Amino acid sequence: MVIESGNINNILRTYNKQIRYGKISSVVDGSSASKDKVTFSPEARKMMFISSIVSESDKNIDIENLRKKLESFDFAKMSEDEINQLKNDILKSL
Repeated sequence: MVIESGNINNILRTYNKQIRYGKISSVVDGSSASKDKVTFSPEARKMMFISSIVSESDKNIDIENLRKKLESFDFAKMSEDEINQLKNDILKSL
């Protein structure tokens, strides 16, 4: 099943609104010890990465060219800090 990054953003935005407005107060209160955890596949992480670069850049970006540049990176093994550093480096080079 493929979930587009826009749909993921909508789900997270709705979840954030529910927490903010107290509709799921039991989670916010911390009464339970379990935490929600979301994991993304490497391909989903790459798609979110490309989406963030395109949205943050003020230049026209060839997405296929960007995908080819990112083929050598293993998003499954990269930390969030490494991904953010890579994003900053790519945005500077554009």
